[in-house]
Amino acid sequence: MLQNRPKAAANRMLQVLLILVLIGLVVSGCARGYASVATYEGGKVSLNQLNAYLGADKFFNYNEQYDQAAADPGFKEAMLKRYIAFSKLSSTADDKTKQESSKKAKDQLAEIKKSIEKQAAPNNDMNAILKSLTISADDLEKYIALQLNASAVMSKKFPDDKVRAEYDKVLKENKHAYDRITLSHILVAFTDAEGKERKKEDALARAKEVQDKLDKGGDFAALAKEYSDDPGSKEAGGVYAEADPNQWVPEFKKAALELPIDKISDPVETTYGYHVMKVTSRKSLAFDEVKEEIRGGLINTFFGEFMTNDLPKIIKKISIPGVTPSPDPAAAPSVAPTVAPSATPAP
Repeated sequence: MLQNRPKAAANRMLQVLLILVLIGLVVSGCARGYASVATYEGGKVSLNQLNAYLGADKFFNYNEQYDQAAADPGFKEAMLKRYIAFSKLSSTADDKTKQESSKKAKDQLAEIKKSIEKQAAPNNDMNAILKSLTISADDLEKYIALQLNASAVMSKKFPDDKVRAEYDKVLKENKHAYDRITLSHILVAFTDAEGKERKKEDALARAKEVQDKLDKGGDFAALAKEYSDDPGSKEAGGVYAEADPNQWVPEFKKAALELPIDKISDPVETTYGYHVMKVTSRKSLAFDEVKEEIRGGLINTFFGEFMTNDLPKIIKKISIPGVTPSPDPAAAPSVAPTVAPSATPAP
């Protein structure tokens, strides 16, 4: 028996060494996951947090171009900076705001689950979708709450009186800034449907032919489908509904603002060709109708300036495994905030 003790002791030592090696491997794996990929004023970001954020972002924003964008070497760094920006802004939210955001996030996630369950297989399996992205439902909830918190913080910087001041300022600069016009038009372009150049006089003659038929009671929608060279409105009967005239070329905008309601216009020349138009309604949106749109614009401007001016001072270090940092590690692209994720999962 005494002769077997050294052998037994050696076996025990070997077992201890194996356990230590296994523990080391586990600890090493955990360390890699929890290793800091960024430090910033007031916090750190682990690799696990970044990967969870990336997976959640893909869940909500996936489209045909997403994978191509994600393949860019700077994608992870840009997303990390956006995460830091949201985290920094979110950290300034008061307890009430955080509680409200948490509840809204839970409610949104519940609605998303219901929406997915209604889809056809295999896109109705929430767990399979999350597994393919290596994330959990909790990661999605945190993603939503983070953005709701940041959005709430930024929204409070623009109360109604500031938004009203912006509304008045814009109106002073452009009295038609909030006009919305519904009209029908038929475009006779200087290039026909086959791409062949159309002489100016021929285009004008064709436009006058359209005008004559309309003056005689012709159906605008039917004639638009027959004559119009505008693919954006042709199949809709030539209609632009509740449209912003400020997006139109000057000649078309002028006619839309001045033409008497329900009157068929003479051909209006633009760089595209000749338009025969009929305005059916014109209105200017009241403050209450556009205040959230204006607030959203102010928030986006604020966020862009925060990314450009404040974030470089906040970030201390970025070190993402396998990613070469940009020459200026604190520099951040201007990325507009996603205030409310859509319930569109990745395929």
